[in-house]
Amino acid sequence: LGPFHSVAHWTVSVKEVSRNSSNPRFICPDTRTNQRRGSRHEAQFLPHRYRPGTVALREIRRYQKSTELLIRKLPFQRLVREIAQDLLYI
Repeated sequence: LGPFHSVAHWTVSVKEVSRNSSNPRFICPDTRTNQRRGSRHEAQFLPHRYRPGTVALREIRRYQKSTELLIRKLPFQRLVREIAQDLLYI
């Protein structure tokens, strides 16, 4: 080794391996409990979930396309009459 190469450059720091997988839906079971029980180290996956807001945007697009009535006619008619009566006496 030359004068510019110190031993510190050649040592490699050892980091603890992360238990988190790159897949966020992967659940790593606790290895200590599995060793005690004698069960296998099996990968478990969570059910699929959409990101927050994705389903809401899909529902907005769906209801904007449709022409179906989302509120029944008679309750809506009573609501309109009630609001009209309130506006009449202002």
